[in-house]
Amino acid sequence: MISSKLNHKLDKPLGPLVRWLSRHGVSPNMLTVAGAIMSIAAAAVLLYGHFRVASAFIVVAGFCDLLDGAVARVTRTQSRFGSVLDSTLDRYSDILPIVGLLLYYSGWTSGKPRFGAIALCGIAILGSFLVPYVRAKAESVLKRCNVGLAERAERIIILAGGLMFGVDIAALWVLAVLTHLTVIQRLLYVRSQLGGQSDTQTPAERQDPEVIVPNAKGGL
Repeated sequence: MISSKLNHKLDKPLGPLVRWLSRHGVSPNMLTVAGAIMSIAAAAVLLYGHFRVASAFIVVAGFCDLLDGAVARVTRTQSRFGSVLDSTLDRYSDILPIVGLLLYYSGWTSGKPRFGAIALCGIAILGSFLVPYVRAKAESVLKRCNVGLAERAERIIILAGGLMFGVDIAALWVLAVLTHLTVIQRLLYVRSQLGGQSDTQTPAERQDPEVIVPNAKGGL
Protein backbone atom coordinates (compact mmCIF):
# COMPACT_ATOMS: atom_id res chain seq x y z
CA MET A 1 0.00 0.00 0.00
CA ILE A 2 2.75 2.48 0.97
CA SER A 3 4.95 1.27 -1.89
CA SER A 4 2.09 1.56 -4.37
CA LYS A 5 1.32 5.14 -3.32
CA LEU A 6 4.91 6.35 -3.23
CA ASN A 7 5.94 4.43 -6.35
CA HIS A 8 9.16 6.22 -7.43
CA LYS A 9 8.32 9.58 -5.86
CA LEU A 10 11.25 9.32 -3.45
CA ASP A 11 13.79 9.18 -6.28
CA LYS A 12 13.98 12.98 -6.48
CA PRO A 13 14.53 13.72 -2.74
CA LEU A 14 16.99 10.83 -2.58
CA GLY A 15 18.79 12.14 -5.67
CA PRO A 16 21.78 13.79 -3.92
CA LEU A 17 22.46 10.68 -1.82
CA VAL A 18 21.99 8.42 -4.84
CA ARG A 19 24.46 10.43 -6.91
CA TRP A 20 26.96 10.49 -4.03
CA LEU A 21 26.75 6.71 -3.73
CA SER A 22 27.14 6.30 -7.47
CA ARG A 23 30.23 8.54 -7.55
CA HIS A 24 31.80 6.37 -4.86
CA GLY A 25 31.23 3.18 -6.82
CA VAL A 26 28.24 1.86 -4.87
CA SER A 27 26.11 -0.23 -7.22
CA PRO A 28 22.47 -1.26 -6.77
CA ASN A 29 23.51 -4.89 -6.26
CA MET A 30 25.92 -3.85 -3.51
CA LEU A 31 23.07 -2.11 -1.69
CA THR A 32 20.85 -5.16 -2.17
CA VAL A 33 23.48 -7.42 -0.60
CA ALA A 34 24.10 -4.89 2.20
CA GLY A 35 20.40 -4.94 3.05
CA ALA A 36 20.44 -8.74 3.25
CA ILE A 37 23.47 -8.62 5.55
CA MET A 38 21.63 -6.19 7.83
CA SER A 39 18.71 -8.63 8.00
CA ILE A 40 21.07 -11.48 8.88
CA ALA A 41 22.52 -9.29 11.63
CA ALA A 42 18.99 -8.58 12.90
CA ALA A 43 18.25 -12.30 13.06
CA ALA A 44 21.52 -12.95 14.90
CA VAL A 45 20.91 -10.37 17.64
CA LEU A 46 17.30 -11.46 18.02
CA LEU A 47 18.57 -14.86 19.11
CA TYR A 48 19.76 -13.14 22.28
CA GLY A 49 16.74 -10.89 22.76
CA HIS A 50 18.32 -7.60 21.63
CA PHE A 51 15.09 -6.30 20.14
CA ARG A 52 15.96 -2.63 19.73
CA VAL A 53 19.29 -3.37 18.07
CA ALA A 54 17.48 -5.74 15.72
CA SER A 55 14.91 -3.05 14.97
CA ALA A 56 17.70 -0.68 13.92
CA PHE A 57 19.21 -3.33 11.64
CA ILE A 58 15.80 -3.98 10.04
CA VAL A 59 15.29 -0.25 9.39
CA VAL A 60 18.74 0.02 7.78
CA ALA A 61 17.98 -3.06 5.67
CA GLY A 62 14.73 -1.45 4.53
CA PHE A 63 16.56 1.76 3.66
CA CYS A 64 19.08 -0.19 1.59
CA ASP A 65 16.18 -1.83 -0.22
CA LEU A 66 14.73 1.62 -0.94
CA LEU A 67 18.07 2.92 -2.18
CA ASP A 68 19.02 0.04 -4.47
CA GLY A 69 16.06 0.63 -6.76
CA ALA A 70 16.57 4.40 -6.69
CA VAL A 71 20.26 4.04 -7.59
CA ALA A 72 19.40 1.65 -10.43
CA ARG A 73 16.79 4.02 -11.88
CA VAL A 74 18.69 7.29 -11.46
CA THR A 75 21.95 5.88 -12.83
CA ARG A 76 20.14 3.77 -15.44
CA THR A 77 21.87 0.59 -14.31
CA GLN A 78 18.75 -1.54 -14.00
CA SER A 79 19.26 -5.14 -15.04
CA ARG A 80 17.22 -8.31 -15.12
CA PHE A 81 19.76 -10.06 -12.92
CA GLY A 82 19.59 -7.20 -10.42
CA SER A 83 15.81 -7.57 -10.31
CA VAL A 84 16.06 -11.31 -9.63
CA LEU A 85 18.78 -10.79 -7.02
CA ASP A 86 16.72 -8.10 -5.29
CA SER A 87 13.59 -10.25 -5.16
CA THR A 88 15.53 -13.27 -3.91
CA LEU A 89 17.37 -11.44 -1.13
CA ASP A 90 14.16 -9.62 -0.16
CA ARG A 91 12.64 -13.00 0.69
CA TYR A 92 15.59 -13.78 2.96
CA SER A 93 15.25 -10.33 4.53
CA ASP A 94 11.52 -10.90 5.09
CA ILE A 95 11.95 -14.25 6.80
CA LEU A 96 15.27 -14.25 8.67
CA PRO A 97 14.39 -11.74 11.43
CA ILE A 98 11.21 -13.67 12.22
CA VAL A 99 13.23 -16.90 12.26
CA GLY A 100 15.55 -15.20 14.77
CA LEU A 101 12.51 -14.37 16.89
CA LEU A 102 11.21 -17.92 16.59
CA LEU A 103 14.51 -19.33 17.84
CA TYR A 104 14.55 -16.82 20.69
CA TYR A 105 11.04 -17.87 21.74
CA SER A 106 12.04 -21.52 21.46
CA GLY A 107 14.35 -21.00 24.43
CA TRP A 108 17.58 -20.73 22.42
CA THR A 109 19.17 -18.67 25.20
CA SER A 110 16.67 -18.79 28.08
CA GLY A 111 15.78 -22.47 27.98
CA LYS A 112 12.08 -21.53 28.41
CA PRO A 113 10.12 -22.11 25.21
CA ARG A 114 7.02 -20.00 24.51
CA PHE A 115 4.92 -22.21 22.28
CA GLY A 116 2.24 -19.63 21.48
CA ALA A 117 4.86 -17.15 20.28
CA ILE A 118 6.55 -19.88 18.25
CA ALA A 119 3.25 -20.64 16.50
CA LEU A 120 2.72 -16.94 15.79
CA CYS A 121 6.17 -16.72 14.21
CA GLY A 122 5.36 -19.70 11.99
CA ILE A 123 2.10 -18.15 10.82
CA ALA A 124 3.81 -14.79 10.17
CA ILE A 125 6.61 -16.51 8.23
CA LEU A 126 4.09 -18.36 6.06
CA GLY A 127 2.15 -15.16 5.38
CA SER A 128 5.30 -13.17 4.62
CA PHE A 129 6.30 -15.81 2.09
CA LEU A 130 2.87 -16.12 0.47
CA VAL A 131 2.31 -12.38 -0.10
CA PRO A 132 5.10 -12.01 -2.71
CA TYR A 133 4.48 -15.54 -4.02
CA VAL A 134 0.87 -14.74 -4.90
CA ARG A 135 1.95 -11.48 -6.52
CA ALA A 136 4.58 -13.27 -8.63
CA LYS A 137 2.06 -15.87 -9.73
CA ALA A 138 -0.62 -13.25 -10.38
CA GLU A 139 1.74 -11.16 -12.51
CA SER A 140 2.26 -14.14 -14.81
CA VAL A 141 -1.35 -13.55 -15.94
CA LEU A 142 -1.87 -9.85 -15.09
CA LYS A 143 0.24 -6.76 -15.70
CA ARG A 144 0.38 -5.86 -11.98
CA CYS A 145 -0.92 -7.13 -8.67
CA ASN A 146 0.36 -4.79 -5.96
CA VAL A 147 -2.83 -4.55 -3.93
CA GLY A 148 -3.10 -5.42 -0.26
CA LEU A 149 -2.63 -4.10 3.25
CA ALA A 150 0.71 -5.72 4.04
CA GLU A 151 3.19 -5.13 1.27
CA ARG A 152 6.86 -5.23 2.12
CA ALA A 153 7.12 -1.66 3.42
CA GLU A 154 4.25 -2.22 5.85
CA ARG A 155 5.75 -5.49 7.06
CA ILE A 156 9.08 -3.81 7.77
CA ILE A 157 7.41 -0.97 9.69
CA ILE A 158 5.25 -3.34 11.74
CA LEU A 159 8.11 -5.64 12.73
CA ALA A 160 10.68 -2.90 13.37
CA GLY A 161 8.17 -0.82 15.33
CA GLY A 162 7.07 -3.78 17.43
CA LEU A 163 10.65 -4.63 18.32
CA MET A 164 11.61 -1.03 19.04
CA PHE A 165 8.70 -0.42 21.43
CA GLY A 166 8.68 -3.82 23.10
CA VAL A 167 5.39 -5.00 21.63
CA ASP A 168 6.85 -7.86 19.65
CA ILE A 169 3.96 -10.26 20.24
CA ALA A 170 1.42 -7.63 19.13
CA ALA A 171 3.51 -7.00 16.00
CA LEU A 172 3.54 -10.72 15.23
CA TRP A 173 -0.24 -10.87 15.62
CA VAL A 174 -0.62 -7.96 13.20
CA LEU A 175 1.75 -9.59 10.71
CA ALA A 176 0.04 -12.96 11.05
CA VAL A 177 -3.38 -11.46 10.34
CA LEU A 178 -2.50 -8.84 7.71
CA THR A 179 -0.23 -11.02 5.58
CA HIS A 180 -2.87 -13.69 5.15
CA LEU A 181 -5.53 -11.03 4.59
CA THR A 182 -3.31 -9.59 1.86
CA VAL A 183 -3.08 -13.02 0.24
CA ILE A 184 -6.88 -13.20 0.17
CA GLN A 185 -7.10 -9.62 -1.20
CA ARG A 186 -4.74 -10.49 -4.03
CA LEU A 187 -6.56 -13.67 -4.93
CA LEU A 188 -9.86 -11.79 -5.04
CA TYR A 189 -8.25 -9.03 -7.11
CA VAL A 190 -6.95 -11.53 -9.66
CA ARG A 191 -10.36 -13.17 -9.85
CA SER A 192 -12.07 -9.82 -10.43
CA GLN A 193 -9.52 -8.74 -13.06
CA LEU A 194 -9.72 -11.96 -15.01
CA GLY A 195 -13.51 -11.89 -14.88
CA GLY A 196 -14.98 -14.19 -17.45
CA GLN A 197 -11.80 -14.63 -19.47
CA SER A 198 -11.25 -18.14 -20.75
CA ASP A 199 -8.31 -20.13 -19.46
CA THR A 200 -5.74 -20.07 -22.29
CA GLN A 201 -2.67 -20.88 -20.21
CA THR A 202 -0.49 -23.85 -20.90
CA PRO A 203 0.20 -26.41 -18.15
CA ALA A 204 3.69 -24.87 -17.68
CA GLU A 205 2.14 -21.44 -17.03
CA ARG A 206 -0.05 -22.90 -14.30
CA GLN A 207 3.01 -24.00 -12.35
CA ASP A 208 5.07 -21.98 -9.90
CA PRO A 209 5.86 -18.32 -10.67
CA GLU A 210 9.53 -19.28 -11.02
CA VAL A 211 8.59 -20.32 -14.56
CA ILE A 212 9.00 -17.16 -16.64
CA VAL A 213 6.13 -16.86 -19.10
CA PRO A 214 4.97 -14.07 -21.43
CA ASN A 215 2.25 -11.90 -19.96
CA ALA A 216 -0.96 -10.99 -21.75
CA LYS A 217 0.80 -8.22 -23.72
CA GLY A 218 3.74 -10.33 -24.82
CA GLY A 219 6.36 -9.01 -22.42
CA LEU A 220 8.39 -11.00 -19.93
